[in-house]
Amino acid sequence: MVSDVFINRPRLAIVISLVITITGLICLINIPTAQYPNITPPVVSVRAIYPGADAVTVESTVAQILESAINGVEGMMYMSSTSGNDGSYSLSITFNVGSDSDMNMVNVQNRIKTVEAKLPQEVQRLGISVNKQSTSTLMMVSLKSPKGTYDDRFLNNYALINIQDALARVPGVASASSFATGINSMKIWLDAGRMASLKVPVTEVIAAINSQNMQAAAGAIGSQPMPDSQQFQLSIKARGRLSQPEEFAGIVIRVNADGSTLKIGDIARTEIGPQSAAVAARLNGQPSAAIQITQLSTANGVTVANAVRAELERLAASFPEDLEYHIVADMTVFVSHMIKEVLKTLLEAIILVLI
Repeated sequence: MVSDVFINRPRLAIVISLVITITGLICLINIPTAQYPNITPPVVSVRAIYPGADAVTVESTVAQILESAINGVEGMMYMSSTSGNDGSYSLSITFNVGSDSDMNMVNVQNRIKTVEAKLPQEVQRLGISVNKQSTSTLMMVSLKSPKGTYDDRFLNNYALINIQDALARVPGVASASSFATGINSMKIWLDAGRMASLKVPVTEVIAAINSQNMQAAAGAIGSQPMPDSQQFQLSIKARGRLSQPEEFAGIVIRVNADGSTLKIGDIARTEIGPQSAAVAARLNGQPSAAIQITQLSTANGVTVANAVRAELERLAASFPEDLEYHIVADMTVFVSHMIKEVLKTLLEAIILVLI
């Protein structure tokens, strides 16, 4: 019988047992750990925004052009898109299971490049983002002010500037995206009545902002070709992009025949405010900033989560007073408990075998 071989050759049995044990330990340390296996097909997301357009306009001027070009890309199974009344457009392309996510993204980008010139100028100027879309979230981190010292705009800006990029650099993290709808932006509130009385269309206001809020190379004094008497070369630094509400209010829209000027401040109110008020993050009823963290499909979830916690502890050392972070969701908690249970069961089995 087979058992007689191992009974008569104890050294062979010990060697085989050691090989199995060592192999199991190596797999236990290096195997990626997740609550569910990665069996979902890879997805590539395409996002664009057409400011001021409604859903019908976005569908006819952006969606139809992009989808006609992307349709049939190599390895594609199906795709679905959403056009919003806020001018947003999102497209999700699902590919065959086992296909290379990086190559899928490159193929989609190449298809978009062929029709990018057909898109509206506003969409081209803001750009089209193409990213690998993760199907699961690793962690959710929230930043809040317990005593209410800071509002949601400060929290979102602090998270965007000081936390989001640091977490994205943690090994194994695929993305760290902030639901930062309260980040600072310049807002120009147009007075429709004043514009109608002065016969100023919105397109004229947009053209004035684009032409006068730009960074241009002013050149240099004394650059080649120059006479032999010229001994110095001075670079010219011109005033470029505007940053204050007063500067935007002073943008000239038109010059009248009598020499008077019409400025944005005459027909609009300018201020710095949150980029959007459509979404708000709350933690126990208090304003907060939420950061979603996703992991690479090949990374060890528990290791990545521990690295994220260590990075948050390092960042928290430089937080201002009355600012703290909370991990509101951690998908590795279940996995960590299961690993502990497996190790406990393994130890119990070893003790019973020895007995």
